[in-house]
Amino acid sequence: MAVGGPELGTVVGIDLGTSNSRAGVYKNGTVVIMKNDHGNRMTPSWVAFTDTERLIGEDAQNQASSNPERTIFNVKRLIGRRFNDPEVQREIKFLPYKVVNKDEKPYIQVQVRNKTKVFSPEKISAMILRKMKETAEAYLGKEITHAVVTVPAFFNDAQRQATKEAGTIAGLNVVRIVNEPSAAAIAYAVKTDQDRSIMVNDIGGGTFLVSILSSNNGVFEVKGTIGEWKDFDHRMLEYFIKLIKRKYNKDISKHDNVLVKLRTECDRARRALSTQKQVPVKIESLLDNILFLDTTPLSLGYEARVGVIEKLILRNTPIPTRTSIFVTTHKDNQTAVSIKVYAGERILAKDCLQVGRFNVFGIAHAPRKVPKIEVIIEVDAKGILHVKAEDNATSKFQTQWITNDKERLGMDDVQRMLKEAEEFAEADARVSERLEAVEELHVSLDERRSKITGKLADEIGSYFAKKTGSTLEEGLQWLSDTRNMEKDDFDAKLKRFEAVWNDFSFQLDSGWPLSPRRQLESIAHSIRRSMAGKIMDEIPSHYKVKMEKTLKKSLQWLEDNPNADKDDILKKLQQVRAVWHRIKLAVIDMAEEHREQQDEL
Repeated sequence: MAVGGPELGTVVGIDLGTSNSRAGVYKNGTVVIMKNDHGNRMTPSWVAFTDTERLIGEDAQNQASSNPERTIFNVKRLIGRRFNDPEVQREIKFLPYKVVNKDEKPYIQVQVRNKTKVFSPEKISAMILRKMKETAEAYLGKEITHAVVTVPAFFNDAQRQATKEAGTIAGLNVVRIVNEPSAAAIAYAVKTDQDRSIMVNDIGGGTFLVSILSSNNGVFEVKGTIGEWKDFDHRMLEYFIKLIKRKYNKDISKHDNVLVKLRTECDRARRALSTQKQVPVKIESLLDNILFLDTTPLSLGYEARVGVIEKLILRNTPIPTRTSIFVTTHKDNQTAVSIKVYAGERILAKDCLQVGRFNVFGIAHAPRKVPKIEVIIEVDAKGILHVKAEDNATSKFQTQWITNDKERLGMDDVQRMLKEAEEFAEADARVSERLEAVEELHVSLDERRSKITGKLADEIGSYFAKKTGSTLEEGLQWLSDTRNMEKDDFDAKLKRFEAVWNDFSFQLDSGWPLSPRRQLESIAHSIRRSMAGKIMDEIPSHYKVKMEKTLKKSLQWLEDNPNADKDDILKKLQQVRAVWHRIKLAVIDMAEEHREQQDEL
């Protein structure tokens, strides 16, 4: 900081820092650090853009947490460097604003009045230098055009030239670039006339350098400088990010507005350490109003069938999240249902953890499967599970959520369950196939049973309808007693019941009762449909040929005998049924024999 000769006029000294900048002048035999318009001798090296204006210094820093993408700082780490410089790439990871590659150099990209603009680090630095120029002019009461600007001792020629260019853009003639340790030594030495050696420790936001200088009759010589680009602010930032994550289980590394607040306090603490041995870092409401996108550690589901889990919220789903299902009653006039909620990755309930049970009471009397109750399952931002229900019909019921507090999952339990799910993946896949076969058989039998009960059964009133119903009931009972059989067993049983049902399905679809002539025609149509369908794919071709000849012969007889007697038609009908029945039994026996051979292998 000095006053120039008559040819230069007043020359101000500007400390263009990574975090903060200052402007000083040598006046009346002493050095004065000039105050800015906020009354501070130190101005944050920050620039911000809003929808209406550009802010520099304290004004930019104070709004940073609400406008992080358009608040620029730490450009000193970018100035004079190439975009692919490792230091630049490392710095970008910590910056909330966007840095882009332009002509192999780092440029800052921001939105200004709804337009995308890019600024070079020199341009942003020029804005800060102009602020320092205006501060000096306000204090001195005259225009300033010359300045001495400090840079780190390790700055290379490109960085020094870029700093000088920034001064030119700011309207300053940079008459000298001075190393920061030298500037500090000069500021100290001007207070004494004694010749001496001086050690300068330069701890800035982005530097840690030690320099040895000697003064002799006002001449300063740098004996040596040692140190490197030590990012103190970054180190402090990384330390507190890890501390917060360990202590509060919150990761703030992706929240730019929070990082800006923390970075500002780290900078203030570092500067305070120049005069204090210990400085606390206090930030009020740092974690307030932050949505931390945690995820569910395990899948959540409910017991959709006895012992079987249906997943509703998959593992690693970001929270908060919610989903819903519709449940119903399984018995006529059922007034309550119970839903068991589980956490885990396995198929069966016994291999997962029951986290709670949700009971619904006061359901209005109705036939089974008529009530539709929407159950909403929600995991809030704190990871807490909430369950509620809504009845689309009445909404007049009571609910009860019972939490399983005895078995809380820790991270060790989660890891154990995930490992088990991986180990038993193949076994669970086989279980899943078997359960799908069970469900297919159950649905098939249940739907067909519903068709031959109630009013329709009274209208049919036939022996064959009763026999079909009895066969279906037998199948449902078998299904209830044999849940541990393999998938092939259920598939074989399904085919047997489908064969029985096909003899009856056409009558149900066409209405009942039918005349003997119409019955014969319907049976012929039903058999042909069965032979063309997937259920009877295994019918050998010679059986199909035999059945088709029988059908053609019977239908031709009907056509040739329009006045045939009822009993004669019923005899033809019984003949067709008998042939069809023998073919089905033969096919079923062949399928079972084949399966037994496979089992033996």
